[in-house]
Amino acid sequence: VFVRGRVTVEDAGTRLVASDASLIEDVAEPPPSLIRIRLDRDAVNDDLLDSLKEILTARPGVCPVEFEFAGTEGELLRVEAGQHVRADRDLLAELSEICGEGAIQVIREAVRAARSSAA
Repeated sequence: VFVRGRVTVEDAGTRLVASDASLIEDVAEPPPSLIRIRLDRDAVNDDLLDSLKEILTARPGVCPVEFEFAGTEGELLRVEAGQHVRADRDLLAELSEICGEGAIQVIREAVRAARSSAA
């Protein structure tokens, strides 16, 4: 476990106050800089959108979310969700369960930077 916090030295002893804890596997790679949710345009309905909104608003954080709507002719439309989430394993698993395997793309800053410099 990776713990972020502060150490307080007092007369009674030293105390560690944790402000955040993560699994080592989650901090071994760059943090997600974008979560992209790919949806088939024809499969989108109010129930799906309501479920996604509920999931995303329940996990506020710093990682932006983007929707990618795929049309039947292969056209893509990307739209910022206007939400920032804590992109942890639980969120990704829940999104994958609702949207399907392969519908969730996690983009990490190192990958985005490499793509930007290649362009």
